[in-house]
Amino acid sequence: MAGIEWSGDDVARHLRSSAVFRQLDDAAIDRFADAAKVVLVHAGETVMSEEDPGADAFIVIAGRLEVITSKADGSQRTVNHLGPGDVVGEMALLTDDPRSATVRARRDSALVRIGSDDFRSIVVDHPEALLDVTRTVMKRLNRSIHEQRPDGIRNVIAVLPAGDRPAHYEFAKAFADALPSDRVAFVTAERARSDLGPDATEAATTGFLHRVEDANQFVVLVGESGNQAWSQMCQRQSDVVLHVGYADSLRTVAEYETDPESPECGGTPFELVLIHDDDQPTDTAEILAVRSPRRYHHIRHGSTTDVERVARIVGGESVGVVFGGGGARGFAHLGVLRAMIEADVPIDHVGGASIGSAVASGCAMGYGWDRMVELLRGVTFENGRIVDSTLPSVAVARGKRLTDAMRDGYGDLDIEDLWTEFFCVSTDLTEGEVHLHTTGPVWEAVRSSIAIPGVLPPMRSARGHVLVDGGVLDNVPTAAMKDTYAPKTLIAIDLRARSTIEAADLGSEGYISGWKVARHRFLPWKDRLEVPGILESLIAASTISGSATGTDADVIIRPPVGQFGFMDFAACDDIIEAGYRHAVQMFERDGVPG
Repeated sequence: MAGIEWSGDDVARHLRSSAVFRQLDDAAIDRFADAAKVVLVHAGETVMSEEDPGADAFIVIAGRLEVITSKADGSQRTVNHLGPGDVVGEMALLTDDPRSATVRARRDSALVRIGSDDFRSIVVDHPEALLDVTRTVMKRLNRSIHEQRPDGIRNVIAVLPAGDRPAHYEFAKAFADALPSDRVAFVTAERARSDLGPDATEAATTGFLHRVEDANQFVVLVGESGNQAWSQMCQRQSDVVLHVGYADSLRTVAEYETDPESPECGGTPFELVLIHDDDQPTDTAEILAVRSPRRYHHIRHGSTTDVERVARIVGGESVGVVFGGGGARGFAHLGVLRAMIEADVPIDHVGGASIGSAVASGCAMGYGWDRMVELLRGVTFENGRIVDSTLPSVAVARGKRLTDAMRDGYGDLDIEDLWTEFFCVSTDLTEGEVHLHTTGPVWEAVRSSIAIPGVLPPMRSARGHVLVDGGVLDNVPTAAMKDTYAPKTLIAIDLRARSTIEAADLGSEGYISGWKVARHRFLPWKDRLEVPGILESLIAASTISGSATGTDADVIIRPPVGQFGFMDFAACDDIIEAGYRHAVQMFERDGVPG
């Protein structure tokens, strides 16, 4: 940590804004301001380490710190983020106990340092300071007991060029315009030089950027391919770093690009924005292997809609939609989707289980609801029965007809190539847990998610595990959506309605003759027995046994589809209409989500 020049008045002003010192009178504030020292901490630099002896407390003036604790298994987790006005290390002002956490600079930060010896000498004359520090310690302890998660503040965003065809400046302008606020600062190296002059010190630049941040909700820092020092500064000052370039130029790292893991860049994780000239991303996995971003976003050149999606995700205003399982009732998803499109509900991440995974994948491919109707029809019943019967040693169906239709529909497309962030879930029978699909061929992921036990053959994972229908363990995977993409608004479409499964002729003895059922089904002079079919029972069991309830979603849409059977694919038009009308009425009554 390097000491920097800062006026006593500035220090006193920040002391008054802190939770620990704001209650003190002017005389006490002046005493602490005289004793304090302002230090500059570079992004990635450690302010204090867990188990180190405590000696100082720090007040954040500018920038961002992250608080990290160690778990019993030796791994680490971030438990909090601290910004201007927050205090860290205040326990050292009360005791000589070792530090309870590691604190690291998330961005270039300016801190006021107060030594424990200075504090103890001052509280003799100002004992009220001791009470305020104690209150702060107790509040922090209470938050840790209740497992409060980090805030994940993301209001300073660096946009940097990447690849041989950088397009970051054009993107940055559109991105700044799309952020969910009218208080957005757009800062280039030219603007910084204009405000500070060409010979501004690092401390002066940090102070300038803090003032800009203080006056705005978002700050967009724009890097330059020919100014590596400025680009590195942008990364160190940012909560989020976006590397932007045309996808066809991102398979190699250009010479001008900065190494995000280097100390000069603060080690800030970055996200990749891939701009496409053509209609469909391809071979994205190869680009990700070269660059290893924390997250990635596909956008079409000139698409305002795509830029708005990235802005919502980065700005913390995104909308995620989860499509549940339900057999033929899954066509209701398409009616709901039509209503959402007509109501201009944004969709930034999609996920699903069972037939909901097929709908989610079509949505992520950028298809309109009408094209998705056509594709779902083709996969389920228009090109022949979904069940191509075989000797039922593994499953009732051979699975080839459905698999071939899916491979034809998805081709060589990987999940990494989808326009919208996507996941689906299957059930890992080997481990007895939910399997999350976020990479690899789309057809394999969706085929695994709809592998209804007993109806369709299971799939095998890359680890050699047996995968079946995702609805067995999590039919409406809202928790997976939250953990994977953390949308601000989560919409769940739950198709688990009360069923009208026939049971009038199902005896209480616990047995029934299949030959008798067949005779009543196929002989014209016999009345059909009202008993559940094997396929209906298997699909119903895999649908209703999911542990997730969907109640942790912000908006839950439950179309009235109980009158439709799980294998009633021929009624798809009526099922779509039921989903559409229900969603329209719900939006009219409760307002449009998102």
